[in-house]
Amino acid sequence: MITLLAGLGLLWLVVYGLNLFPLFMPPTWMVLAFFYIKDDLPLIPTVIIGATAATLGRVSLAYFSKRFIKPHLPIAQQLKFIALGNFIETKRIIALPLLMLFYAFSPIPSNQFFIAVGLINTNLKLIGLSFFLGRLFSYCFWVTIAHKTFNNLELIFIDHITNPWTYAFEIISFIVLYLVGNFLINRAMSYNHNHAHKV
Repeated sequence: MITLLAGLGLLWLVVYGLNLFPLFMPPTWMVLAFFYIKDDLPLIPTVIIGATAATLGRVSLAYFSKRFIKPHLPIAQQLKFIALGNFIETKRIIALPLLMLFYAFSPIPSNQFFIAVGLINTNLKLIGLSFFLGRLFSYCFWVTIAHKTFNNLELIFIDHITNPWTYAFEIISFIVLYLVGNFLINRAMSYNHNHAHKV
């Protein structure tokens, strides 16, 4: 029992730190699969603890973005992010859960997205809950598949960190997020402008 609790505790710390780091980290499911195989941890506790730690790490990353990055942005840029946050809040019942479920299951890294989330005024609790639920399903799937498919997760983990394509994918993901963000900001500014005229 002590060994099991120690393994799950170490898993939580590693996954939290992994998701707190903003760039160039391997997918969390690889780390979960590694601990799942190496320490022979039970699947359900591994997935629940992994999803909890990942969510808290990403929410912390969003908070740090809001606390330390947002105040240093130009006022005009801050106003754009505020407009985007207000726009998303009007659609949050549908938009945010769908958006976060997409990030939970897609291969696109969620780190840049949570950095952006910290820059806008939106419901972080709803985002975190949607992310957590999505990760529960995706981690359960990927960890199970990894356990049956890969023979050496240590080599996969090391290969991810040293693979140049990892960094290229992060840069591409950032560019995609930047373009989508600009599109949404323009939509938000237009929406707020039209709404103000109607009022």
